[in-house]
Amino acid sequence: MKILIVDDHALLREGIAALLTSQGFSVVGMAGSGEEALEALETLQPNVVLMDIGLPGMSGMQATKLILERHPEVSVVALSGQTERRYVVEMLAAGARGYVTKGAAFEELSGAIRAVAAGRAFVSQSVTDLILRDYTGKRPHSDEDATLSKREEDVLKGVADGKTSREIGDTLGLSVTTVDSHRRHISQKLGITSVAGLTKFAIRQGLTSVNSSEFRESEELAS
Repeated sequence: MKILIVDDHALLREGIAALLTSQGFSVVGMAGSGEEALEALETLQPNVVLMDIGLPGMSGMQATKLILERHPEVSVVALSGQTERRYVVEMLAAGARGYVTKGAAFEELSGAIRAVAAGRAFVSQSVTDLILRDYTGKRPHSDEDATLSKREEDVLKGVADGKTSREIGDTLGLSVTTVDSHRRHISQKLGITSVAGLTKFAIRQGLTSVNSSEFRESEELAS
C-alpha cells in the first residue's frame, strides 16, 4: 500500500515516515497542508492518507471531505493530538475510517493503516474509552453536555473573541437584540454567566483561536 502523510510539522511527518518505512510501509509523499495533499493525490495516488486535523488554511476535516469526493477509493486515517469528542465525531463524519491520537503507540498507527486498507475502521483505544464513557453515563455531568446550535456557536465565538453584541451582529447579519437573546440562551444552557467563563468554554470546544495560555495570563493580569 502507498501512504501519504499530511501534517504541517515537518519534523513530525518526517519522523512518522521514517518509522513507517522501517516497518515495511511505502510512504510515497508528504504534505504540509490540505491544499498540498489534494495536489499530491493526483500524481502520487496513495491508498491511505494520514491526515492531521489542525492544518493551516483548509482544516483536516475539509481536506478529508474533498479527498473522498474526488478519490472515494482512498482511506483516510486522522492523526491528531485532539481527543475531544467533537473532533472525533467531525472527522469520522467527514469520511475518515480511522482516528489515531499522536500520543498513541506506533503499533496503534500501523494497526490503523492495515485496518483501513482492509476496509475496516480503527479508532485509538483512548478515544474509544472516551466514547464508551459518554454512552455508558460514566462521564460526570458538566457544561460540555450542553448542545449549542450553529448560530449560538457563532455568537459564542464572537463573545470569546472579545466582540461586542453590535460587532457580532454586524458579522453575522443579526440585530443587537437577537445577539443578546442568543447570549442569554447560551448562558442558560451552559450555566455560565461571565464572559471569562464563556471564553473558557469556547476555547475547550475549539470554537475560537484564542490561545488558552494567553487567556489565563490575561485573567491573572485582570485579577
